[in-house]
Amino acid sequence: MGCGTVIVIMLWYDTGHHYVFLTGYILNNKNHCYIYVISYVNVFI
Repeated sequence: MGCGTVIVIMLWYDTGHHYVFLTGYILNNKNHCYIYVISYVNVFI
């Protein structure tokens, strides 16, 4: 897993009547690997 790669993690949880979508990205910043949480969305269905 290189630091220059971008990895999208899509997680959905069925908790009753809504789904939680979590998207994370691994970005390269000053030769260090950082994990950023881009979006956290609660979708009520």
